[in-house]
Amino acid sequence: MLESTALRAGLAALALACWLPACSSGSDPKPCTTDLDCAADQYCGPDGRCLPRLPDGGDDGADQPADGQDGADGTDGVDPGPPPCQRDTDCPADEVCDEASGTCGAGQGCNADYNCNIDTEFCDPEGKVCKTRSALCEPCARALECLLPSEGDLCISYPGGLFCGQRCGTLACPAGYVCDLTAGSGTGPNPGQCRSNTGDCAGTFICHGDGDCAANKVCNLATGTCVGKCTSDVNCAAGLKCHYTGHCGPPCSTDADCGGELICCTPGRGFCDAASTGKCRPEGCVLHSECLLTVGDSLGYCDRRTNECKTGCREANPQNVNDCKSGMKCECTGGALSCDQFDCCPDPGGVCLCDPELEDCSQVSVCDDGQCIEIPCQERGDVSVACARNQVCCGWPLADGYPCPAGTPTGECYTAVDPVCRTCADNAACEQAGYGFGEKPICLDDSDGNKYCHLGCRNSQDCPATWACDYSFIQGCEDASNCTGAATCEVVDRSLDGDGQVQEALACICASEADCEPDFDGFAPHCLPMQACDRTVDPIQCHEVKVCHYAKACQCSNCCGQLAAGG
Repeated sequence: MLESTALRAGLAALALACWLPACSSGSDPKPCTTDLDCAADQYCGPDGRCLPRLPDGGDDGADQPADGQDGADGTDGVDPGPPPCQRDTDCPADEVCDEASGTCGAGQGCNADYNCNIDTEFCDPEGKVCKTRSALCEPCARALECLLPSEGDLCISYPGGLFCGQRCGTLACPAGYVCDLTAGSGTGPNPGQCRSNTGDCAGTFICHGDGDCAANKVCNLATGTCVGKCTSDVNCAAGLKCHYTGHCGPPCSTDADCGGELICCTPGRGFCDAASTGKCRPEGCVLHSECLLTVGDSLGYCDRRTNECKTGCREANPQNVNDCKSGMKCECTGGALSCDQFDCCPDPGGVCLCDPELEDCSQVSVCDDGQCIEIPCQERGDVSVACARNQVCCGWPLADGYPCPAGTPTGECYTAVDPVCRTCADNAACEQAGYGFGEKPICLDDSDGNKYCHLGCRNSQDCPATWACDYSFIQGCEDASNCTGAATCEVVDRSLDGDGQVQEALACICASEADCEPDFDGFAPHCLPMQACDRTVDPIQCHEVKVCHYAKACQCSNCCGQLAAGG
């Protein structure tokens, strides 16, 4: 009997000892609801059990926090846990949370939602106080209590009750959440709702690897949280290196410290230099700047799938990645593919094609093996930007315009040719079928004393570069008998000549084209506004009138003379 009692006592002692963190092997982990229920070197897992905070298990030092500390708040002490309240829904129905003190107290009274700030608050139907809307995975009773109900955020059901979702579809869910297409509206670009990937809003998301995080973040295994990738050693604690993976960790000594296909950098090896000594990285390129070219049309880029420098270019829709030199663009010749982690954020710390925490980057199409080609002049937006003075863009404008000279490919600029600046004695000499967009050409004097043809136009894009599209003259008059319809003859410009004498210019003032007389040369009339000014007073006085205009054509006072002289 004594032996049996001693045996039972020994088993009891052994059972007690095995509840201790040092004796976890072979026993069930301790149940928990928060990290405070666990030992200092453990955290409360999503399954409600205490789990160990993992030691450094990454070959590149992946488990070391960027600040070199173990605690969630940057210290090595025990996390003191949350305050009594962190949000309004933590408080009784008739109270709200003071975020500064973390305590519940009286709030603004209300009877309906419109008594509150409708953009950020709702009226608690039980407590009759205005409360801040709940964020993703916070408690709710209806959609209006969630963050952006007007844009599709809904209050969705969990085993433990109702909690706020977040619209998703084209918009991606944050790390730790999945898009549940059965919980949302089922329509539009964001038909689903983001749901906790643990199936329970009471459990905090814990990442177990970089794959659990967005493309621009990595998993800090010591805290179980997704953190931004380091981009240089200054992001890491003293003595740690920023490795290619985006983790801070101890310097490597050999390739074996890095694992996988990574190498331990030493000067002169691959793209390694003195600054990268002790860092784990691929032997090939990592940054596009490592592939910079000085010859050819391409600036060069790094194919991060293969870590090889390439001489082509990448193209992305909707945002271009500029791997081509000025005046060139990337043409996708190797086929498009969906954006992935290699394209989403092209360089560590660089500009991302899409925000992987807000968007589904697979919806962005990219081309990783394109060819740099010259940007056609018709794609540059303005003929004066695309082409040099007196030049025209082949293929632009469309419809009637300027047939390109033989041998000139579409998209290239060429010097304007006949009938532009054809010598003329009268307007009839300028007539040419298929030109002018419905406006007749006109024969005008040039600064060299000769007359040249100026073609009709709609705007300056129909003209050679640096030319203007403007009306050649207005309908002048001496008295009302010179005007037609309801037009009146009025002064449109009053000024002083060199002798101080007042000079006046009169024109037919119109209300519509019906008031304008057709020109005897067949130019269509246009009743358009202009400024009528009296320059004999100080300050000058102007007011707007509408005047009969004629002969809308490409204008330049000395360009035809330049072309005639070979300029």
